[in-house]
Parts: sequence; C-alpha cells; structure tokens
Amino acid sequence: MIAYVDAHASKPRERLLAVFDWLGAWHASEGRRGCAFLNAAAELAGPDDPAREVIARHKRWMRDYLAELAAQAELLDPDALAYDLLLLIDGANARVLAEGDLHAGARARRVAELVVTHAQQAGLPDAPTRGAEPGGR
Repeated sequence: MIAYVDAHASKPRERLLAVFDWLGAWHASEGRRGCAFLNAAAELAGPDDPAREVIARHKRWMRDYLAELAAQAELLDPDALAYDLLLLIDGANARVLAEGDLHAGARARRVAELVVTHAQQAGLPDAPTRGAEPGGR
C-alpha cells in the first residue's frame, strides 16, 4: 500500500485518497476475499485469543498511517479522521467478501472524498468547532 501511494500521488490530500485507489486495485487483483485480518477475527472463538493482538496491531498500523497522511494534509483531527477512513476501508473489504463487489474500493473512495473535504472545511476559521451539534446541543 505505501509503495502504491508513494508511486501514484505526491500532494498530501491526493496521497490520503490514493489509499482507496490502492484498495480498489488490490480488490481487483488479489483481494477478492477482503481483508485477511478481518476474516481471521471473524473465525476466532474467544476474545482472548492471542491472534487478536496481531489483528489489532495491523489495524492500529493502518490507522496510524492514515492519521499520518491526514496530518500531512493538515486536516482537522487526523486521528479521528483516520478512524473514520479505516471504517470505510473495512466496510469495503466486507462488501467484497459478502457480495464480491469489486467496486467497493471506488465507492469507499467517493465517501472518503466527502469526509476529507469536510475535514478541510471544518478546519477553516469560520467553520463550527468539531463536536458542535446542530441545534446548540
């Protein structure tokens, strides 16, 4: 993934979205069963299985990489954004596994663009503060 991002994008925002381009390309080539780590997690019987730590470590690495890219793009709250983007990646992987949707990466990219655009706009001085709810709650 990192090599793909490095080879296909140079600007920080483009690099973040290139993760989803990689995801789509990976699904079309060798990722037709989705994420091996999520698939393994689904098969583990107990919450204390040592394999869960390996899975969690991989997901933390992905989230940290996304947060690093978001920080480089100077987006608001890179850690929260990374969590949201990882949800999109995991969801796309689930769609590939459940229905064979090889366009799930492209669909996730479209949503990621909206989320990233929101994170850019939310960082503008006139934007409401993060966490503010409609109606003043």
